[in-house]
Amino acid sequence: MTTAPKTTSSTTGASSTAAPITLALEPVYSLSLDLGGEPFSNALTDPSSREYINLEERVINTCSAIYKKEFGNKFGHCNVKKFSALPPTRATGTEAAIEVVFNRTTPIADLPQNNVIAEVLVKAVTNPNNTFNVSINPASIKVLAFKNRAAMIKGQLEPIFLRTFPSSFKTLEVVSFRSGSVINTIDLNFVSPFAPNNTQIASTLINAASSVSGFDIEGSSINVNGILSSGVSQKMSLVTASCLVLLSWLLSSQQ
Repeated sequence: MTTAPKTTSSTTGASSTAAPITLALEPVYSLSLDLGGEPFSNALTDPSSREYINLEERVINTCSAIYKKEFGNKFGHCNVKKFSALPPTRATGTEAAIEVVFNRTTPIADLPQNNVIAEVLVKAVTNPNNTFNVSINPASIKVLAFKNRAAMIKGQLEPIFLRTFPSSFKTLEVVSFRSGSVINTIDLNFVSPFAPNNTQIASTLINAASSVSGFDIEGSSINVNGILSSGVSQKMSLVTASCLVLLSWLLSSQQ
């Protein structure tokens, strides 16, 4: 059972109950892992082949059992995105790209960090008491998509800030992703004394909502925390969600 956090209004001082923030889309963690005991063949590039379906089922059943046990009803399901041959420099076998999908009703605050998703799988496959019908190399397990998502955010928002603040804007950098790439932290750097204030930065993001593609901006939930003394650097938290095919992000408050 989730208890809604209590918040205090800054204008009235009265206490009120705020519902946990959830997502319109399912939070997805993208992982890659090596299946050293599974020889790669061209049949594994065809999702309709018997070999693909057999290996897909074993991978999904293994991962689903692990994450369901760890996260209960917060966990939704696992998907296999593709199989590919391992690079010759690593080993012989098959590499799997998978998605670990959580239920969209899970409050954002309850979503695990990206590294936790990897650690849960590593712990399960290295436990000698566990027996699975697919062999996963624990050293190969890693969370993907940071660079691609960072490039998408930077590539679309940076030109907007440059046009809006041509005299002061310097760079936009995506610092980190967490909670299944749902919460993203980015840094905006400006030249003093012409740096915009927090309200102007938030307004720029709101105005950008109609022009960006690949992610949605929910204007009412933007949270900007600036360095008040000089305004040279601004930091904000972006809340994001991805669907199975089209990446889509939502901004939400982390207050």
